[in-house]
Amino acid sequence: MKKLLLVLFIILIVRVAIRANTITVSLDGSQDLTSIQLAVDCAADGDTILVHPGRYLEHVDIVDKSITVMSLYEFTGNPSDISNTIIDPNFQSNGFRVDEGADVSINGFLIENGVGWGNSHPYIYGGGISVFGSSICISNCVIQKCTSINTGGIGVYNESFAEFSSNIIRDNRALHQGGGIGASYGSTLYFDPDNLNSVYNNYGDVQDIYLFNSTSNNIA
Repeated sequence: MKKLLLVLFIILIVRVAIRANTITVSLDGSQDLTSIQLAVDCAADGDTILVHPGRYLEHVDIVDKSITVMSLYEFTGNPSDISNTIIDPNFQSNGFRVDEGADVSINGFLIENGVGWGNSHPYIYGGGISVFGSSICISNCVIQKCTSINTGGIGVYNESFAEFSSNIIRDNRALHQGGGIGASYGSTLYFDPDNLNSVYNNYGDVQDIYLFNSTSNNIA
């Protein structure tokens, strides 16, 4: 019986290992791919995308997938791996869009120069990151210098869940809703009480954090 259980356990580990892969990204061609979006397109549920330092001039769509996107900071703990791993859509779109039931973890990036500006969903929401009907965990990121019609930094909408841990969200601007973070239509925000976030110097209808028909734990 013990031998059978051991065999079944080994089979389970092998199956998990086969399902969960790490896709590496770097601009110099030394890793698997040179584009974060291409890595997302190739990823399956449970996969991790490991991004090496560089300025990535792209917008990243994550739709209906459960994946992790991280910089080397996860392994080094070196803050320079955050400041030097940059998502920069160059004022053409927002940095990340997470949509249609996705479950995403984003860890260790500088996201700047995103813009939520257009005629329809999703691009008028969340200049840095927009989240619709999905779950996201954002940790150890800096979101700055992003703009939008609705919510400059991070927009969380349509019964989404967003967790924030050890982030800096600053110098973002919006015409409406929150300059830094905005949540609407039945969404939930959770701020890690141990690994605190800094949300400051943003501009909008509400300067830093805006809630409409949504809930949050104790922000203070």
